[in-house]
Amino acid sequence: MLSIRVREGTVDALRQGALWLIATAFASASLGVAQEVPVKTGSVLGFVVTTEAPGHWESPDAGLECPEGLHFTEKENWEAMDPTERETRRNRFGHRWNRGPNGENSTAVPWAIKDPLPIRLVKSDVALGFNLDGTEDGRDTATSCGHVKFKDPQTGAPVDNQLYRVMGCAKGWRSSGAAAGYRMMEFPTYTANRVLLEISGVDDLVDDPEVVVALFKGLDDLPKKNNGEFLPGLPHRVDTRFPIIARTTGKIEGGVLTIKPVEHARFPMRWNVRTGTRDWYDLRLQLRLSADAAEGLMGGYQDLEKYWLMYRRGLAVSVDNSAWSPPAMYAATREMADGRRDPNTGTCSAISSSMKLKAVRAFIVHSETGFDQALFDLRGY
Repeated sequence: MLSIRVREGTVDALRQGALWLIATAFASASLGVAQEVPVKTGSVLGFVVTTEAPGHWESPDAGLECPEGLHFTEKENWEAMDPTERETRRNRFGHRWNRGPNGENSTAVPWAIKDPLPIRLVKSDVALGFNLDGTEDGRDTATSCGHVKFKDPQTGAPVDNQLYRVMGCAKGWRSSGAAAGYRMMEFPTYTANRVLLEISGVDDLVDDPEVVVALFKGLDDLPKKNNGEFLPGLPHRVDTRFPIIARTTGKIEGGVLTIKPVEHARFPMRWNVRTGTRDWYDLRLQLRLSADAAEGLMGGYQDLEKYWLMYRRGLAVSVDNSAWSPPAMYAATREMADGRRDPNTGTCSAISSSMKLKAVRAFIVHSETGFDQALFDLRGY
């Protein structure tokens, strides 16, 4: 039998995974019972991210964070324009989305339009995320712009999440909203979004003072069990055409993985049939690990140019369903930007944010040969 090495694990580990996979497949198909994976000393843990959602803290009726109400919509801003001006633009440019002074589309060129209605920002002092600038009060630093801090809902620790301040009252980007729902459907559906997490040098799944953490782009689909849950334990290939997203060190305390911040991480992204990347700076992870899954937060500063490049290319139809207005949100993100401060101008080009992540265990395969071997071992058993 061909002998290969898959990162720090060997074919023996792969065989054990194959056995576990078959057991899981039969159990999930018949009983829906999760199977535990034993963690061996110095082992490599692999995960594939299945769910990505905005890191928003929400009260049941939005009353705490959005006492003024939710965002005004694209249509409401169109109807709030001077009637004569509105009719002139309708006759010249055809559709209300093209409501810029020269017919600019409100999604494609949001900076060309000033909404007549004000944006409604989050008023709560609670948010999910990380203390990215290291200050207690959000004051100006050499690398960040001054802002008002949030606090963690459980610990009370200071939190930076200015994107939540802007987006948290947008109906479409709340947990039940159209935009967030579409993203949560699209993220696992298309392999362009596939993100793999590999933790190596793991001696203890509960407490380990030093591990190595790497993020890769993946190539493979995300099959589900009969009950709709994502199936853990499958081989997932690394897309070697895409540069490694990030590599850093970390630790596990009380079953929670945290990492040393990553200066720059570039993630693949597919949104509304468009593909591109998202650039994160000072990237953080905080994930609670279990035998077959991981769940928690990713946070950092998102580059605004890359952020808006993706949404400008794919949002024209969705803004009505999502119930928000791109010009107002674009202006607010620029005003609220708090990361990557330019030492010459004093302005910031990135905005603090967080994402909720869920992942299931996976065998991360770093070559086609490794993937073929995994399939061979599955057939052999």
